[in-house]
Amino acid sequence: MKKIIFTILTLLLLAISTDGEAADDWFEWDRNNTLLHVPLTLVLALDMAQTLDIKNHPEFYENNAILGGHPSDEEVYTYFITSFVVISGLVLILPKNWSHGLQTGVIVIEVGVAANNYHMGIGIAF
Repeated sequence: MKKIIFTILTLLLLAISTDGEAADDWFEWDRNNTLLHVPLTLVLALDMAQTLDIKNHPEFYENNAILGGHPSDEEVYTYFITSFVVISGLVLILPKNWSHGLQTGVIVIEVGVAANNYHMGIGIAF
């Protein structure tokens, strides 16, 4: 949790410290943000569904240190909803080139996680 807070604060500090010209595009949602946020939302939902399915497989455990090995449904929903809200907020406050990079990075990481889970035999559950 400390790493996440540190990362968020670092990103915010970097965003605030950019020059005024870069700040002109803050709080503006463009077409590219939408094109990136749709798959971002889908892969987060897929990861959440796979995390919820872990409880059906005692041989598997969640690798996310924040959630713990076998999180409850409430913990999973809270984590992923909070993640979505924080990511969406960062997309709004970061300059466009950074926000697009953040969205792309989350998509790449989540696709990797989902693919790994799938190959291990973890399905999806809601």
